[in-house]
Amino acid sequence: MTAGEILSRVPGLTREKLTYYVRAGLVKPNKIRRGELDYNVFAEEDLWIISHAFELIQLYQTRPKAAFERSRKESQQMKLNLVVGVGVPRKGSRTR
Repeated sequence: MTAGEILSRVPGLTREKLTYYVRAGLVKPNKIRRGELDYNVFAEEDLWIISHAFELIQLYQTRPKAAFERSRKESQQMKLNLVVGVGVPRKGSRTR
């Protein structure tokens, strides 16, 4: 997804802030070349990380680096929970 799509999905986020996050290395989108220009292409996971980090920054005045580290860590934990099946009933198990 493009920077414009990220901006439309994260309320309050400006192009300048998104550019800062990319240049500071807090989020690392893929690059694609169109003609002579390179464009950032963000993944769905990038959207979640940016959105969550921006929320932490806005609500709790968390420093950007700490907010992105925490968001990335929580994203990885959610992936692990899906792989391991935490909170997903196993076949044949009883639920109360």
